[in-house]
Amino acid sequence: MTYLLKKAGDRYIFATFIATGPAGYTLPYPYKPAEMYQRRKWMHKKLYVIAVAVCLTFLMGMTGCAKKKVRHLASDVCLVTPEITTKEQVLSYLGQPDEKSEMAEGGETWIYYDVKKSAMSGTPYIGNKIGDKKYEMVKVTFGGNIVQTCVYRLLSEEEFTEGGLAK
Repeated sequence: MTYLLKKAGDRYIFATFIATGPAGYTLPYPYKPAEMYQRRKWMHKKLYVIAVAVCLTFLMGMTGCAKKKVRHLASDVCLVTPEITTKEQVLSYLGQPDEKSEMAEGGETWIYYDVKKSAMSGTPYIGNKIGDKKYEMVKVTFGGNIVQTCVYRLLSEEEFTEGGLAK
């Protein structure tokens, strides 16, 4: 049973009688709503901080699972300037080429390509039907150690299967 013991200013002090003393009278347990509210409020803040910490730990752990190297051929190819850029610079800008070939004139051709899938192409069962793929291709031709030409192309799936890399 909870009883109002007294009013102290704008605060009310309640007591819950929880035990019987030796002479038959009850011992009060003070119940203060304002303090209970503050205690409960502090517990909610504590739970909120713990939940945020767990979520951040989970998200940081998930980023560690991403092992696929991301290539940005469209922006990286802008760093290559014909007649100025060397092979070493191309390697640092674009990385190792996907294909290398020697030309009859003594030059060399490096080809870079990357597949860009739409967000819907990852959908199970229907992703191949509703999602589309775009293929980025960069063809860098060297004359000795210097870049002679650098061509960027964005190909559809049909163009890529028709031999877009050879063009």
